[in-house]
Parts: sequence; C-alpha cells; structure tokens
Amino acid sequence: MPPEPAAHELTITIAPDGLSVTLCIPPGVPMSELGVDTVREAVKERGVLINGEREELIKQVVEKIDPIREEMIEVVVATGQAPEHAQDGFFVLDEALEKPETAPPEDQPNENKDGVDHYAQSHFTVVAKEQRIGVIVLPTEPVDGEDVAGKTIGARLGKPCGIRVDKSIRTESDGTLIADTWGVLQRTGDSLRIEESLEINGPVDFSTGNIDFPGSVTVSKGVRDCFVVRCQKSLEVRELVEAATLHAALDVTLHRGASGRGKGQISAGQDLHAKYLDGVRADIGRDAFVANEINECDVRIGRALTAPRCTIVGGSIVVGATCEIEQLGGEGGVTTDIAIGRHQDLESLALAMIRLTAQIDRERARLAVKCKKMQCVTGEAALEFASQLTEMTDDLMLLDASRSDINGALNSIAELVGDDRDKWLLVQKDIYEGVRVWLGEFRADFRQDIKGPVKIFIGPNGEPQISEVDQSTTVPLATVARMVQDDRFVHWAQFRTTSDESADFAA
Repeated sequence: MPPEPAAHELTITIAPDGLSVTLCIPPGVPMSELGVDTVREAVKERGVLINGEREELIKQVVEKIDPIREEMIEVVVATGQAPEHAQDGFFVLDEALEKPETAPPEDQPNENKDGVDHYAQSHFTVVAKEQRIGVIVLPTEPVDGEDVAGKTIGARLGKPCGIRVDKSIRTESDGTLIADTWGVLQRTGDSLRIEESLEINGPVDFSTGNIDFPGSVTVSKGVRDCFVVRCQKSLEVRELVEAATLHAALDVTLHRGASGRGKGQISAGQDLHAKYLDGVRADIGRDAFVANEINECDVRIGRALTAPRCTIVGGSIVVGATCEIEQLGGEGGVTTDIAIGRHQDLESLALAMIRLTAQIDRERARLAVKCKKMQCVTGEAALEFASQLTEMTDDLMLLDASRSDINGALNSIAELVGDDRDKWLLVQKDIYEGVRVWLGEFRADFRQDIKGPVKIFIGPNGEPQISEVDQSTTVPLATVARMVQDDRFVHWAQFRTTSDESADFAA
C-alpha cells in the first residue's frame, strides 16, 4: 500500500480504467506550487498525454482554486474516450405475431365482463405462406476507446444472432425471415421452424383458445363446450368432443366420439370415423364409419354410411348412396328418419334451377303472345312494330338457349347422383316401429317392428322392395310398411326426361 501523501503535497490519481485523471489539492499546498505549468508537468510525469483540450482544462481548474481554502479539492483534469462495445445480434418477432398476455379464465365465463373473447384467444402462432415472421438484427459495429495515456482500449465485438431456421423459413438479404409454407410457428431454444401439422398435447379449452389451422390437427385429449376447431386438412381427436364445432377439409377421426347435447357440429370434407355420435349435426362429404351409436343426430352423408354394429335412434340421417347399420329406431316408437339416395345440396341447387326454368317459361309465353299480336298487324303500323318484333324474337331465342342450358345442367346433376336402383339400406337386426325411410319418390312408415337382416332397395319396376337377406326372399316394401309418395326430396328421375316434361314438372 503506497504511503499517504503529505498534507501540503498535491497528488495525481489515475482511474483503474485509465479514463480519468483526478487532481487532489490539500489545504496546506501553497499557491506558489499551483501554477498551470507546475500542475501540467505533474500530470505529464504520470504518463498522461497532454493535448490542447487537457491543457485548457488544467488552466481552468488552476484559475478557479481559492487561495483561502480549508478543504481538500478533488477535480478531474483529464478524461479519456471509453470504448463503445458492440451490441449482440438478436431476433425481433413481427408485431402482428405477438400473442396477447391475457390470462384465460379458470372456468367458462357466462359473459365477457372484461371485454375479451377468451374463446378466440388462440395461443398458437399460425403463419401464412410468404408472411413476414420477423427480422434478424446484426451486431453493431464496435468503436475502440483511448485512455489518458493515448493508448487504445479495444472494444468488444458483438456476437451474431444465434437463431437457426430450417427450410420452412427463408432469410432475405436484409435479415427478414419469411414463411415458405403455411403452419404453426415453433421456437425451441434458438431453433425456429414452421410445422405444417399442429399437435395439441391436451384438450382444446381456454388454455388453447379456438383453433383455425391450415394443416392437420391432432388433439391428444378432448374438445370442450363452445370451442371451435377448423383445419384445412384432417382432424383427429383422441378423447371426448363436447358441444363444440369441428370442421376439417379432409377427414375427421373421433376416437371417443362426440356428445353434443343438441349443439355440437361436425363437418368433414371427406370421411368421418367416430366411436359414437350423440346430439350433433354432421355434414360428411363422402363416407361415414360409426362404431356404436348415432343418437338424436342430424347427419348428412355424401356417399355411404358403413356402421354394421351401430344403432341409430331418433334424429334424421340422409345418405347419398348406401347404408349398412345394425339397428334402426328404438323401443317405444321413437321417430327415426333415414333417407337413402339423397343429396340435399344438389337438390337445393336443382330446385333453384327448376324455379328459374318456370320463370323463363312464363316470360317466354308472355313474349310469344305479344309477338303473335304484332305479326297480325298490317300496313304502316307493321313497319312501326318491325324493330320491336325483331328485338322480342332475339329475346325468345335467348330464353330458349337459357332453358336448354338449365335442362342440360339438371340432366348432368341427375347423372352425377346416379340411379335410385343403386341405392340401398341394409339393417342387420331390427327396424322398430316409428322409423320412416325415404327411397326414390316414396316414404315408408314402419308401424310394426321388423326383424333383420333385411335390405331395402328399389326394384326393377321402380317400386321399393324389402328382402330377407338370410332367406333371399323379396317382397314389396308396402307389405310391411305404409307407403306414401313424398316430395320432401327431389325425385331425380324427373330430370332424365325430355325438356317439355321438365317444364311440366317445373310448373
């Protein structure tokens, strides 16, 4: 430890970092020893580089020293330049992708008292192809410093951003990250990637919010009441679906099934696989496979229902082509409706076209009457009506062309739907009283229980038939059920007729 300076000696102290020089003047130092030259030389002897700026600072300090002083004076007479260390590179997520920090409620709220729709608060970051994800900021440039002795103080270099991306994300020349595909943005440590499928390790509830995803979704548990799951590929749910809404552009697979309590909705662009359905509305684009039960549901299936061990009780089932089930209806005469060979979306389109055809026919009839009257006019009056007659003739031709196009479209739809004779219903065990079956243009009302296995289909004569599969016997369906001609559904055979017959049907 250096000895303490004498009370009448001035001292020069250099900071450990070499960036400042402090002059200490005890009260006992006479003014004769505090001249500018004396102080400058004392500072210089300590190895401090004296430049014009420091010379001026020493001069100002000396001139301000009070000759009659009683306390120690400590004043900085020289400073260096601190180095500017570089800042490390870092990643900035695009503001649009930042998730709100709203805490989900513990229980289902009765109302949004806080003004936040917690169902819609998704906790997944979904990005679209070509969407900006964020930017990688480069390290700043370091600037070296200089100590009071004129020596360089090296500045620390910045570390580059450690973020790593895979082929799902591309990096632009300016450091911007762009999504090369649709999916969910995943960050694990310093790794950033986009997954084209979404796996939810738990239920869909307030911890996830509603799901709207461009790929496939797998839910390891269930989907809670009132939540919505939408995806543009396939959806798989491994536990129970409650009164929720599910939509998949491709397949829906429900390992435990769905209990919708009359509020659940399911939509599958292709196929549905489910253990059971209870109290749901379902729209299936192609085929449905149900293991155990369909209870009080409204289900529309584009092609086939294959459920040889399934019981259907209550509700309404509409199938585009074929249906195989174990039991239809239930004890006590539960009203259970099933329509075979029906395509309600196409039928709605066809009915709209039929109404348009009727409008065209009415307009054509009106113009035809007016043209006939004009053609009876002679003389100079005929010349006045000539241009109008030409316009109405052109209008009639346009109406005829439109009607022909519509009839062609109706025939095409009928061909797409197929022949009613290719549609059938196979029941392995029982059809109970209270069941109503639509097939072709007929409705069969069952007023007694029928033992299976039986198959219901349209016979060669165009009439519904029922056959006992085990005994290979076939009888008219009218022998076991009350038959009614019913126009609830479109009779497609109407569209396989001539244009005039189609017009009669439209009228």
